[in-house]
Order: sequence, then structure tokens, then C-alpha cells
Amino acid sequence: MGKMNMGIQALPRMALGIFALCSASHATQAQTYPDKPIKLIIGFAPGGIADSIGRIAGQIISESLKQPVIAENRAGASSIIAARAVIAAPADGYTLLVSTTAMPINEAAGTAQGIALGKDLIALSISAVTPELLAVAPNSPVKSLKELIASAKQKNGIAYATAGAGTASHIAAEYLFKTHGINASHVPHKGGAPALNAVTGGHIELLSISMPSATAHVRAGTLRGIAVGAPQRSPALPDVPSGAEQGMPEYDFTSWVGFFAAPGIPAPVAALLNSEINKALQNPDMRARMTKMGFNANIADLPATAKMLDAEVAKWTKAVKVAGFGQK
Repeated sequence: MGKMNMGIQALPRMALGIFALCSASHATQAQTYPDKPIKLIIGFAPGGIADSIGRIAGQIISESLKQPVIAENRAGASSIIAARAVIAAPADGYTLLVSTTAMPINEAAGTAQGIALGKDLIALSISAVTPELLAVAPNSPVKSLKELIASAKQKNGIAYATAGAGTASHIAAEYLFKTHGINASHVPHKGGAPALNAVTGGHIELLSISMPSATAHVRAGTLRGIAVGAPQRSPALPDVPSGAEQGMPEYDFTSWVGFFAAPGIPAPVAALLNSEINKALQNPDMRARMTKMGFNANIADLPATAKMLDAEVAKWTKAVKVAGFGQK
């Protein structure tokens, strides 16, 4: 009996010893990190917004940490393929995910294949944020969000183009129309360019799209911006009023690009990466390139980033439900 008691009493000491060894290992790893190349697995094809932001930031981080940062595109399943690769890799900070708003939408729609943000992936930074945009052809009589809603009600419906089903642009538009009882016909396209062409060519009345894809067209006058999905106007398109400014604060949806890691990453490594990404976002060249694309830098520490991610999951869960999108 005495031996059994000694064994039980020894268990906490053993656990503490194991914890101490793990903590010491993490501390040692953080002191030497990084001592080899860092891989950024980008969940989308080359040339998109995630690819652009990831590569620009990666280059600056590489120069700062004196280690190569290698970008690798693994497109497919709205970033799920890339996410699974990061989750399967060692949680040591050398394999990171670059993804977008697709992640909380996947989770909200039941298409995340069991991946839960905050549990299976932690956010190091939600780095670049941009509002959604509603736009029409320049010859359209519609010049405001209220006119758009009134016109759709008068005609008992409206057709709108997006870059694809399940995108932030699709969910944001459906949420707005369902909120106002509009009968909307969604016309998904295989990317932003075909959707843009459908509206500028006069084939479809309305475009719902992430702002960077259409900024140049609005500036050039080949599209008329009706509203940006934000509480205030965007510096990239200062002449386009926000949804809130037009009395429709429910049109408040942004797209973003973020950096994620697998859980278990040493806390000092996560903090260092968060700091390095924030430094990259303040780099004058990166800021200028982001502004030109229509993105705002979001500089936040790890707790604030986690809080923002939770809010995004909650927002998109509500929007997906109202929009009637996702698995039944």
C-alpha cells in the first residue's frame, strides 16, 4: 500500500518534470528560431490576393530574419488542402498557412472538413483587410444602394455576378438581399475577371466582388461603385460611399488575408512571427502596394488577432445562415 501511495504522489512530480522539459525545449527552440527556411503554404493559385500579400510579406520577413521564406501554392477546396498540409506538419513555426476569409466561411457553411479555427489552426495575423464592393456598369441608372434596393423591388428581382459560389462576395450580397426581401439571382463565375466582364459587357446588372479586383475599373470609370461593405469609405475608392453611410449598416463585410499556424507552436515563436508580420505591414513599400490594391493593414498582437478571428467566425456564421448557403 505504501508503494502505491508513493507512486501516486510521484505522478505530479513526473508530470511537472515532463512539463519543465517541454517548456525548456520550447524555450531553446525559440532562442534558435529560425535556423532554417520557413515555408508559406498559400491556399490559392498564383496571382490572387492571398498569393500577392503572402509573397510580399514573406520577402520582407525573410530579409528581417535572415532566412529564406519559401512560398508554395496549394490551391483547392477553398484553402482546405493547404490547411491540412499545415496541420499535418510539425508545429514548430516553419510551416505556415496563408489563407483568406474562405476559412471562416468554410467553417460556417459546414465545408471545412472538420477544421475549426482557433482549435486546429491559430491566427498569427489577419494582415490585410479590404471591403466588399457592389458595382454596376457606368450606363446603369442605379447610383446608390437605396436606388439598387428600390429598383430590385420594382422589378421583383435582380441578377448579380460574383467570382464564385461560397465566396465572401456571394454571401455578403445574399445577406443584404435576404435582409431586404429581394429576390436575387446569383450568377457565379470562375474568377473575378469573368464576373467583371459580365457586368461591364452589359450581360448582368450587378457585380458583387472583393474591392481589389475592381478598384482599377472603378477608377477608370468602366464600373460605377455603389457601396463598399464597411462602416466608412475606403481610401482606395474615396468617392464610393459605404453601406453604413447610405443607411444600410448591415452591408458590412470585408475580405482579408491572414497567416495561420498549427496549434502547439511555441508561444515565443508565435509572438515573434506576429511581430515580424506586423513589421512587414508597416514597411513603406508593402503599405504602398497594399493601398494600391485596396487593402488596409491590420496591425494587432496575438490576443487581438484571436479576438478578431472569433468575431469573423461569428459574423460569417450568421451571414451564411441568413443567406441560406452551405450544407443542409
